[in-house]
Amino acid sequence: MRIGMSLGLAAVLAMGAAASARAETVNPLEGRWQGVVVQNGVRHALSVELAESDNTWDGRASTIDYAATLSSVSVDGNKVHFVAPDGTFDGEASGDTMTGSVSGSASGSFSLKKTEPDWNPYPNGP
Repeated sequence: MRIGMSLGLAAVLAMGAAASARAETVNPLEGRWQGVVVQNGVRHALSVELAESDNTWDGRASTIDYAATLSSVSVDGNKVHFVAPDGTFDGEASGDTMTGSVSGSASGSFSLKKTEPDWNPYPNGP
């Protein structure tokens, strides 16, 4: 009888662990992306952070010129869309890279690479 109860308890614990792991699954597009945006032939560093909560996406972007909250953020599979101060970005992610186009007052392209959550561009200070 003890063996049966032990096996039953082990099964319940295993199901709970599996459910917990599924609940913590993060969309691969969530996180910090670093790279460049090229508009009208001018190349600038670009940092984008994307986050999803309750099926709603939001994010922030920063360049040398601004740091701003993104608007109209949407993700469909591996495709991403957002509006930043310097244009409308439409891209596609593949693994840890994201590339796409920028439209608006200055058209161009962007290329980003996903970074580690604790990534720091100045590990020894600025």
